[in-house]
Amino acid sequence: MIKKKIWAKIRESVLGQNFWLPAFSIILGAFLWSISINGILVQHRLLSGGVSGLALLIYYLVPKLSIGLMVFLINIPIFVMGWTMISGKFFAFSLLGMISFSFFLEVTTKLHIFVENPLLACLFAGVISGVGSGLIFRAGGSGGGTGIIAMVLNRRFTVRVGFVSFFLNSVPLVLGAFLLDLNAALYSIIYVYTSGSVMDRIITSFSERRSVWIISSRSSEICGQIL
Repeated sequence: MIKKKIWAKIRESVLGQNFWLPAFSIILGAFLWSISINGILVQHRLLSGGVSGLALLIYYLVPKLSIGLMVFLINIPIFVMGWTMISGKFFAFSLLGMISFSFFLEVTTKLHIFVENPLLACLFAGVISGVGSGLIFRAGGSGGGTGIIAMVLNRRFTVRVGFVSFFLNSVPLVLGAFLLDLNAALYSIIYVYTSGSVMDRIITSFSERRSVWIISSRSSEICGQIL
């Protein structure tokens, strides 16, 4: 019964007129996100957070396993567990984001953006990734993984998505410090922080509201002019 309701919500979201513009935003965001990883992070053997960070860690240890494939496989149990815990619309958009992200990670493997300085590479990749992931979250979806957890906490407790993501993303960085290289893990912290900050800015800058109180004895006339 619960699964039927979820599928009904998904069908309503996909067939609704408000689906295609957010879907485009999610696909574009996934493309930018994949560029930051394959184009910059991989070239410096840097890490990311969350599922993509775990996928990068596995790729560095076992190069035969592609990053896109690992992102897709790791996300499967997460989506299964979140099947009944998130709304149908968010599930559909997150599924689109995860599949798009995994796909673009596969097709951009040969992309190289030459940035010699590792600090500048972290900042540049963080900006690109933050814009990409921000577009995905702004459209009401996620790239899967920790993004699902972050969005749930944001909606229920109004906790900033970037803050939650930064906290959850620390796991791959800690593992990378022990299994790979401490310097790379420290540089990666700069990337994760930059990405989270830019992502928060992208999400909040388009949803800010301002109100003005006007106290006057001619309120009806003022209201007529404004409205």
